[in-house]
Amino acid sequence: MQQKLRVGVFFGGCSAEHEISLMSAVNVINALDSSKYEIIPIGVDRNGKMFLQHLLMSSQGKVQGEIKLIPHINNQVVLVPGTGHGLLVNLFTKEKLHAIDIAFPIMHGSYGEDGTIQGVIKAANVPFVGSDLLSSAICMDKDIAKRLLRDGGYQLLISLLCTNTVETKLNLSKLSKSWGFLVLLNQQILVHPLVYLK
Repeated sequence: MQQKLRVGVFFGGCSAEHEISLMSAVNVINALDSSKYEIIPIGVDRNGKMFLQHLLMSSQGKVQGEIKLIPHINNQVVLVPGTGHGLLVNLFTKEKLHAIDIAFPIMHGSYGEDGTIQGVIKAANVPFVGSDLLSSAICMDKDIAKRLLRDGGYQLLISLLCTNTVETKLNLSKLSKSWGFLVLLNQQILVHPLVYLK
């Protein structure tokens, strides 16, 4: 019988989308063929610490119920950088636990989609599912992504990066009227009807 590929499934994370990541992890784990893959569930708490999780699984290899991340010191792990075989070590006992063959990060927002977790996994020389570190970081920074697309010759809508200092100097209502479309700031719409750009 062929040895199963060990998939380190990373979920949770520091962002506001932590709970969504837990739900996404259930769907991904349930979609993986348990006859081909051994799932190594790794929960990341809101502080960025990794914990090996023990999920309640059915005989068909499906998660039963929902995932609740349990951050217990006895289960805290680290993915060892530079090893080339995805070694997970328990920080409390220093025991070598698992070597993952591939990582599947199912994390959203900061730490999950911004290149951070991809960098941690890449430092351990483990292949992973999804965009690489640079692509993730660029796509998370909308201003940089738009600049690169514009430099590549793509037509984009007008945009302005507002920092705290810029926001206080701009009359956003006037800006909205001159651009001809809504300007959004802190989820409040500045009064101006939406018109189509030519």
